[in-house]
Amino acid sequence: YQAFAGADWLLFKTPIWRIHALTALAGFGLYQQTPRRIQLVTGLIGPKFLVWRHEAWGTAVFASPLAGVSYANLKGYTFTSDYYTFTAMAALSFEKRLGPINVGIQLYTNYLFDSSLNFASTGISMSVLYPLGARAF
Repeated sequence: YQAFAGADWLLFKTPIWRIHALTALAGFGLYQQTPRRIQLVTGLIGPKFLVWRHEAWGTAVFASPLAGVSYANLKGYTFTSDYYTFTAMAALSFEKRLGPINVGIQLYTNYLFDSSLNFASTGISMSVLYPLGARAF
């Protein structure tokens, strides 16, 4: 499983070069097949691009390429290892405005850059976004 919490900093009143916001995420992931385990604590940051918006429906689609660092704790059959490594995530987000909040569904893939371990994961997540400023999207 994976869990993420994050924030979008709305940089401009209207998107410039389609950049809507700066996204920061912090997350935790646990992939276990006893006795083997990959445990990750991750921090990511990157731009949130506006792909499509329909004002009348209150919907929007965003794409986010994110980069950061992961602390990896690995346990195999014969070894245990702890280290930091570069990680990246790509996310496609579908958001719908419902009153004061936005709900979203994200499709994502992430990759851990490690010379001794090939690790990628994909998934679907749901989110609730509450704008702290005057704009939702």
